[in-house]
Amino acid sequence: MQDLEQQQLVSDLDRRLNALLRVDLSERAFRLFKFVWRCELEGRFTDITAAIAYLDTTSRRPAYNAIYELENQDLVRRVVDEKLRRRKLLRVTMLGWDVLATMSEEYSDLVVDHVKRMKVQSTAWVEFHETLPLKPDDYLASVSAFCDWAKARGSEPVPARFLSRIFIVDCEDPKPESFIVSYWGRGMLLQGGRDFSGHRFEELKKCSSVEYWRNGVNEILNAVDQGDAASVSETRMSFGGKVRKLQKVVIPDRTNNRAIVGTWFVDGAMDDPARRKQAT
Repeated sequence: MQDLEQQQLVSDLDRRLNALLRVDLSERAFRLFKFVWRCELEGRFTDITAAIAYLDTTSRRPAYNAIYELENQDLVRRVVDEKLRRRKLLRVTMLGWDVLATMSEEYSDLVVDHVKRMKVQSTAWVEFHETLPLKPDDYLASVSAFCDWAKARGSEPVPARFLSRIFIVDCEDPKPESFIVSYWGRGMLLQGGRDFSGHRFEELKKCSSVEYWRNGVNEILNAVDQGDAASVSETRMSFGGKVRKLQKVVIPDRTNNRAIVGTWFVDGAMDDPARRKQAT
């Protein structure tokens, strides 16, 4: 997060908090809540000692009363610092972030992503970098085989060898958020291998950045609008803390108003197209 973006975000949320929460919290608890979420958005966690110093009270009791008030409202919780067990950190709860998020329908995507990262902090998080079209000579062997099947598929079901790396999206609803994931391959790695079958497409927002989700929606919509031919692209993204490349095939099924999407990671050792062809 850049300093200017961060300052704008903090200032905007500060103004909205003043209007939303002042009637529900004491002035001291209100000031402390702002201090805790500011610290957390900036990537630094505060503890009780820092909170007491920030409030600048003559005794510890007023600060503890403010903490108790925030805890009773389920806006802040105390957690043990894993690096120093006797230290207690103050963290904004999910309800606290929801309060911040619902202050406006136009709140920053930075807050949206921060909230989603909290919800999937123990799972893989996907960040978008760029997507480029691919020439057939650059396809992975599995991508080429999947495209060959798409050309000749007719009414045949997806071959078993591809099932672990695909998902199928029913696109009947006009809103992409309401698309239904009718099938989710067992080899997909989002949220530790979670099965998204039967869920709305918006559920995928919880494990990826806004940009990555929107890019996926646009690829599906473009493929469905353009006809029956498979669309192939390569995306640079961050997954599991590492920058990786992903080759994606979107096959429109206009008869059934759905899209079949296959994805394969490109290992660093396979950047040479000649070596990619040897991949399985």
